[in-house]
Amino acid sequence: QDYTLTATNTDGCRASDVVNVKVFNQPEIPNAFSPNGDGINDVWNVKYLTQDPTASVEIYNRYGQQVFVSTGYANPWKGTYTNGQPLPVGTYYYIINLNQLKAELIKGSVSIIR
Repeated sequence: QDYTLTATNTDGCRASDVVNVKVFNQPEIPNAFSPNGDGINDVWNVKYLTQDPTASVEIYNRYGQQVFVSTGYANPWKGTYTNGQPLPVGTYYYIINLNQLKAELIKGSVSIIR
């Protein structure tokens, strides 16, 4: 959305500028999902993450090994390694970087249940 601000001083001199304002929703991050093929919560759907097409998502196991990485989040994580192999039930740790917003990293955990 573009907004124009025009200011006039007491002598009648005017100046104006246009500012573009984008409003981004805070991502809503589920803490668990169940990739068991039943059609309910089969993917880790982080709501509003697609607002930043440059966002990166990294998923780590409890040993600190990266098991999934994505730049952009057009396709939600399915509880698999980056190569598509299914991960076991457990708790995994994520780091989300909203590059476009230059915001702080979002960190937390997500559980795979079946």
